[in-house]
Amino acid sequence: MPTRYRIELQWWMFAAAGAAAIAFLTVGFQAVKAAVANPVQSLRSSEVPDSPFLINQSQNPGAISAGDTRTGPRQGPLGKRCSH
Repeated sequence: MPTRYRIELQWWMFAAAGAAAIAFLTVGFQAVKAAVANPVQSLRSSEVPDSPFLINQSQNPGAISAGDTRTGPRQGPLGKRCSH
């Protein structure tokens, strides 16, 4: 006894499939582009973006920089002591 299944195809199904295909192609292209790029050249040509998370030494002279070798408890961005 054969059974037939039928489904109605709506326009939004094609639109969703097209949007997903464009998203996958875009992400794939960016991933391949990042994989073959030279990271040294990329870092040399990029500028540091302005970010509220980057600490400016003139605004916070007690801030810990990457080359800081002090030991002991440090003060965090909110004035609380950090143990790391």
